[in-house]
Amino acid sequence: MNPSALDNAISALGNSISILEASSESLEFWLKVWTALVAIGVAFEVIVIVKEYVEARHAWRRSTIRTPEKPSVWFFLFELLGIILVTAGVAGELWVSVSSGRINSDLRTKNKELVGLVNQKAGIATTRAADAGMSADKAAKAAADAQGSAKKANEEAGSAETRASEVEKEAVQLKKDAEDEMLARIKLEKEVA
Repeated sequence: MNPSALDNAISALGNSISILEASSESLEFWLKVWTALVAIGVAFEVIVIVKEYVEARHAWRRSTIRTPEKPSVWFFLFELLGIILVTAGVAGELWVSVSSGRINSDLRTKNKELVGLVNQKAGIATTRAADAGMSADKAAKAAADAQGSAKKANEEAGSAETRASEVEKEAVQLKKDAEDEMLARIKLEKEVA
């Protein structure tokens, strides 16, 4: 894979990771909403339990048998709403949990792919730096041999030295790029870990 294709692949993976992280953050909001529904529904159920206890205690204190009071439709709906809220909240929390697990799995996969591509790019940069170093060594030897020749050889040696200097600069830059890539890879691996 050529370097520009690697850069494009790394950029695409970076975008995918950003999108997945944004999706994960939006799930946090929904988790709060569903948890709040569960809490409200449980509070409704506590009110129902207390009311039923008060009614049972009141009936016990009367110590006489009487016909029960007419059930309240509003209280029935209140109790039903509490149960619906708890059910919806638990179902929502389950949905958030499943979605979050899927997103986290995708994030781990994308991060592994990204680390692989960064390692591949660092390998290419290292190889290019080694090749450039070998070219610099060859150019320096050719320049030394050329200095022993005649005036024409001196002119050739001058151009060879210029080339050696350019190649050496390129080698230094490539080595620096390789070190930068390696540091970026180490940083990314730490973030992934």
